[in-house]
This record gives sequence, structure tokens and C-alpha cells, in this order.
Amino acid sequence: MRSKHNPVMVAEVVRFLRPSSGTYCDMTVGGGGHAHALMSAANPDARLIAVDWDEAALVLAKERLAEFAPRVTFVRDDYRELPTILDSLGVDHVDGCLIDTGVSADQLADRSRGFSFDGTGLDMRMDTRREKTAADVVAELPPDDLAAVIWQFGQEGRAKRIAAEIARYREREAISDAATLAGLIRAAMPARTSGRRKRIRPETRTFMALRLHVNDELGSLSRGIRSAATALRPPGRLCILTYMSLEDRIAKRALRELAGSRLAPLPSLPLDEPSPPKEVTILTPRPLRPSATEVRQNPSSRSARLRAAERC
Repeated sequence: MRSKHNPVMVAEVVRFLRPSSGTYCDMTVGGGGHAHALMSAANPDARLIAVDWDEAALVLAKERLAEFAPRVTFVRDDYRELPTILDSLGVDHVDGCLIDTGVSADQLADRSRGFSFDGTGLDMRMDTRREKTAADVVAELPPDDLAAVIWQFGQEGRAKRIAAEIARYREREAISDAATLAGLIRAAMPARTSGRRKRIRPETRTFMALRLHVNDELGSLSRGIRSAATALRPPGRLCILTYMSLEDRIAKRALRELAGSRLAPLPSLPLDEPSPPKEVTILTPRPLRPSATEVRQNPSSRSARLRAAERC
């Protein structure tokens, strides 16, 4: 079965990564769209390491990249573990890395996984080997802790109301599917909210928060960026695609640190604290956004931000 996902900002990713000869790593290969474009643009001797923690995504990626099969190595793992992955493959360095933090259309289309608002399940694990599902989280967390998750990861202003609605419902019945959860979130929203939030549905922030929490996606991003920078052979490049402000702030901060910028010091640190060593040069002082044409053709790309850096 072919992937239904349309990769975002493909031309920009290829332009920044400049694939030629060497070894490249798509750290979140998904359905293989970006990886296919990179391998198509690269020289015939280029190699690709395709990483994803979603077993279903790797199945689709293998089909999409079949024409390059002898030169592609597939790895099921969390991309934050890139040093361990490369060590297990006997690879010292790579010449380009891509991180794409988005949820794919393929994951949304599988209603049993609970990523979509009408889902028949409530799993939300990218890697089904992880212990806790989203259903476990909404069943087990005390209301205050659940509200904290919804606020911290979703920036949802009505987190306490939503958590209270979930807590009341679960006293009577388990919440085992995404459609039920979505209904509870809507019930916790004042009627006027729907008219004020025209760009996103009321469920969006809470679903995003649960997904990020279940998979520790922000932790993977922060550590994964640093792992990628360390793995790059100068002047290898790194591209990072994010889709929400929390992710973009993590990417921005990580790249600034790797570029040797001293961020706002803690009060306890002396003012003459030395700056960290410069490991990368930032190529995008401001994140790039998809073109108006791409947004029209693929509305899900509208929130994408692309940052890029080059190893010194």
C-alpha cells in the first residue's frame, strides 16, 4: 500500500541538504517522501539510513524507496538514539540529516491508532513498544496532572475544564476511543469558543498534548538535534521541520547553542561565563515557511517551519 502522506517543503529540504555522494540520514523517514527526493537528487553511490520508530511507517517507506533498496538501511528506533544507531551500523559520520516532527496522513488515516478525532482507538504511541498509551494517560493521571500535561504540551487555556470533564466521565466509563475523548473536549468548551477559533478545531491542542506526552516527542527533538550535529561530517547539513511553536522554540534554542551563542545566563552564573564552542553555522536566521502555492495544494503544510544548519 502506497503512503498517502504529502511531504512538506521537499524542494527546500533538498536545496539545503545538497545531496550528492556520501551517507545521509532521514531520522524520521515516515512514508519516505523526503527520502525519495533526496535519493533521486543524489549521486548513484549515495547511501541512506532511514530511521523511524513507527513500524507501520517503515513498511510504507520500504515500498516507496524500493528502487534504492541496495543503498538504503532501515532502522526502527527513536531518532534521539542516532549515535547508538550509527555505531551499530559501523558508520562514523553522515553528510546530511533530516528531522521532520510532523504526524503523517498515514497515521491519521489509521483510526485504530487514535491520532484522528474520530478514531476508534486511543493509543497514540508512535512506537507500540512504549508502555503507556493515551488511553492509559487519560485513565490514570489525577485531574491536576492531566491539566498540566494539556497546558504544558498543548498550550490549551481551558486545560483544567477539559481535565475535569474527562475525570467526571471516567468515573462512570472508561475512555477507550478518540471519538469519545474528542466529544468530552468539545463539551468542556464554551459555545463561543468554536466561533473564535476558526483555524483549528477545539480538540486539536489536547490531542497534540497527549501525543507529545505519550511519545516524549519534545525530548526526542532536543536530544536528536544535538545527536545529528555530532554525527555530521563537516560541512554536512541538518534540516529540521517543525509544526508548532513549542517544537520550533526547541529547534531554535538547540541550534543557537550549537552555533556558540550564549543564551540568557542564570543569575547564579558569572557574567564572564565563556560561550559554548561553535559546532554549526545557522543557515536560516529565521525559519522558512511553505510557499502560498504549497499551502493551497497541501493545507496541512501551513504551520510548517524549516530551520537548517551546517557543521563547522
